[in-house]
Amino acid sequence: MPSYAPNFTARVKVRYHAAGANHTQLWRCTQLGVAFIEADAAIAAIQDIYDLLSPIMFDDWSVLDVSVAQFASDIFLPHGTLTAVGTVTTVSMAASRKAQAVSFVGRSTAGQPAKFAQFGVDTGAFADVQAIDYRVSAGEDVTIDGVIAQLNSYTAGSEIVGSDGLPIVWKGYANTKPYDYWVKRVRNGG
Repeated sequence: MPSYAPNFTARVKVRYHAAGANHTQLWRCTQLGVAFIEADAAIAAIQDIYDLLSPIMFDDWSVLDVSVAQFASDIFLPHGTLTAVGTVTTVSMAASRKAQAVSFVGRSTAGQPAKFAQFGVDTGAFADVQAIDYRVSAGEDVTIDGVIAQLNSYTAGSEIVGSDGLPIVWKGYANTKPYDYWVKRVRNGG
């Protein structure tokens, strides 16, 4: 299977704050086109995902900025806005929650791997489920099921694509785990 350059597709970069830390997500979309119409479709798709995640996100979740880059370019230009609203209070949040993330995985229709991780999720909401295998499977959490269903609804319109520019078929589960980088940061007081 061929490898694709990081700039093989147009991209939407979202910088956000959640659970006391700043993070970046890179979403891939089809060509930006005239007036970035395709980027707007990708940003609307991301907003749909963020809206579904709201019930399990900490209340300090906020989008810092949104930028886009065209195919074959590494220059990101500010474009569009996103709203992130979390509902879980950070008042009693343990520092270790900063390291926790939920990742959604899939493959493009040609087989290229795809993944996105969301930090700032209150993984305690499904602690019993994830304790078994660090995975939230279909039917175990309504929010995760909703996100997966929404992600899979984008296969026809190609709002969000894989590294090869093709639609993604998302797996029927989400993985949960503490990310090593953030575990080290928490240990060092960061």
